[in-house]
Amino acid sequence: MHRHTHKELAGKLKAAMAAFEANRVAYVEEERLPCEIDQLELGSLQDYKDLLYECIQIALDDPVTCFQPPAQKSTRHQLTQGLPMWGFEVTGYEAFPTKRIYFKFSLKETKTGQYYCHVSCHESTKDPKKT
Repeated sequence: MHRHTHKELAGKLKAAMAAFEANRVAYVEEERLPCEIDQLELGSLQDYKDLLYECIQIALDDPVTCFQPPAQKSTRHQLTQGLPMWGFEVTGYEAFPTKRIYFKFSLKETKTGQYYCHVSCHESTKDPKKT
């Protein structure tokens, strides 16, 4: 199994952050957003975006430890088909510092720049004792 380096993972997270800052964010399955926002007990899409951005920042502190490869290597969705997915699990989000949050995304290069293609964000269901 390929082990991703700190440099590689940090590069993916920095690219995700840059896409966020340039407002190049796409949601792979928009219909899931209300459910994820509700499950995370957030008040709005902006709160959800703030959570994603902060999770990226937290993961950048230790990308190798935070990296949790998704079960599927890519989505079948037309927007991201064939693109690798990157998954990270973090704790320490300001609004709920003890929850473990898992998020996954793909990066897509277009003529207008690289896009953060959001796949999912939810409270982690992984048993921390088995990590």
